Formats: sequence, structure tokens, C-alpha cells
Amino acid sequence: MQKKTVEDYLASIYRIHEQKDQEGVSCVDIANNLKITKASVSEAVRKLKNEGLVEAEPYSKIFLTEK
Repeated sequence: MQKKTVEDYLASIYRIHEQKDQEGVSCVDIANNLKITKASVSEAVRKLKNEGLVEAEPYSKIFLTEK
């Protein structure tokens, strides 16, 4: 299995947001879109949040930041 990059996650969040026209994106949506586990998404989202690229709280939606 190919390892996903930061760009893969950010692009996935953006695409899902645009396609579903919804506020925020769930880990399940990202996992399904990238065909990976929810645990992998959770770990990546934690890293993205630490870098200031997304806003997310446990068990809630994920939002891209301006950065």
C-alpha cells in the first residue's frame, strides 16, 4: 500500500467538501475517499492540526484552514 502524503489528505478534504457541499468533512469520508483505515486518517489529521493546516476536534468535523 502506498503511503499517503500531506497533499493527498488536504486534496481529499477539499474534494469531499466541494462534492458534498457540507460543513466540514469526517474521518470516515476521508478514509473512504483514500481507501485507507480511519486510524490512519486520525493520525494524519492530528499531524495536520499540529501544523495548522486543519481545524479538528475529537469526534467532530475537519475543516481546512487558510494556511
